[in-house]
Amino acid sequence: MRTKFYIRHVDDFVILHRSRQHLECCRKQIDWFLRNALDLELHPDKTKIIPIYHGTPFLGFRVYYYHKLLKKSNIRNFMRRIEEFRILHEQRATTKETIDESNEIDAFGVSLCGWMAYAVYGNTYNLRNTIIKKFLYQ
Repeated sequence: MRTKFYIRHVDDFVILHRSRQHLECCRKQIDWFLRNALDLELHPDKTKIIPIYHGTPFLGFRVYYYHKLLKKSNIRNFMRRIEEFRILHEQRATTKETIDESNEIDAFGVSLCGWMAYAVYGNTYNLRNTIIKKFLYQ
């Protein structure tokens, strides 16, 4: 049995299909293989068949049939970190040149680049532009 839409990262995976029966069959085959060939089993609470229009959480994204969105908690946490940076910047009353030399700011810049590289895998064009504008023009 072949499945057209399959997303995998390490030991997490998502299979997308229109037919619930097809997904049930996939789950049985995967469960059989894991038990008999690898002596492993699917996690009973994390193995679910859900309608795709609800989206499914996967690696910090909410995965839908045709797009991926970042989870709101990831966005909130990152926006909180940007705000902490802004407060740090105001408390020190520093210039941009001083900011560039600061170790804390370098760490934040690395964090910003890493988060942006992660966010690009979702449909986040407008969100990333908003964050860049907030970071550059604060």
